[in-house]
Amino acid sequence: MDSTTHLTHAILAEGDPNSITVLRYRLTPWAVVPAARNGAHTPEDALRRHLELLDRWGFTLITLSDCRLFLRGEIHLPRKPVVLTFDDGPPDLYRKLLSVFHEFGGRAVVFVMSGFAQREDESAKSPLEAYREGLRALVESGIEIGSLTCTGRPLASLPPELAAHELSESKALLESILEAPVYSCAYPHDTVTPEIKKMVIKAGYDFAVGGEDAPAVFGTDLYEIGRRGVTSTMGPLRLAVKVFGPGDRIKRIRQKSLAPLGPVPDAIKIPVNS
Repeated sequence: MDSTTHLTHAILAEGDPNSITVLRYRLTPWAVVPAARNGAHTPEDALRRHLELLDRWGFTLITLSDCRLFLRGEIHLPRKPVVLTFDDGPPDLYRKLLSVFHEFGGRAVVFVMSGFAQREDESAKSPLEAYREGLRALVESGIEIGSLTCTGRPLASLPPELAAHELSESKALLESILEAPVYSCAYPHDTVTPEIKKMVIKAGYDFAVGGEDAPAVFGTDLYEIGRRGVTSTMGPLRLAVKVFGPGDRIKRIRQKSLAPLGPVPDAIKIPVNS
């Protein structure tokens, strides 16, 4: 793909969407892994050091909402864009992330479970209500909230109507709590099928992320975006291998080298629901 992508309404957005790297970051409890190879003493300290390294290497943290705006032609991409994602964790994860990202002014995406599989009583409140202010504070600091469905169960293992409900209900609950749109979701346990992708689109999401087995090059499939796993115990060398992705870079260069000369057709479309 050319470094410039032509979008609708003759809008020109500068940047190479194929260069977007998506990471899944895990704050490994020090009680489980007492020593880190990066010299950090706590998971939060390790995250700070990793963010410092990303900045030193010239990477810029963006969110999937930023990707959406780029694909709509409303913003340009930075030279080395990285989407840092976190999957649902203990409640204090939100506090830790807010503290660290306040210091760095960085951005990220946090996928959370809303807590209901089915509600017999429509007036029942989601467990996330208790963390309403914390979640809103994350959004105000530049962190995007996405859905990890209601209960985090593998969608492929559920009856189709329940899987569809988990996706739509979670989105509605989160949007009610945040009073803001929710554009993205993560597949619990990274399980996805073509039928589940159709449910994600019908539920109104613009993006869906998977794991290491999903397509590594951003834009290959906006409803199955691959993520490279990163943990807070990683040292600088392992982090660099994950972020720079030399194997994926070689694949992109090869694809561009073998592409026919002449105008390059749009390879990435605006998300279905935008």
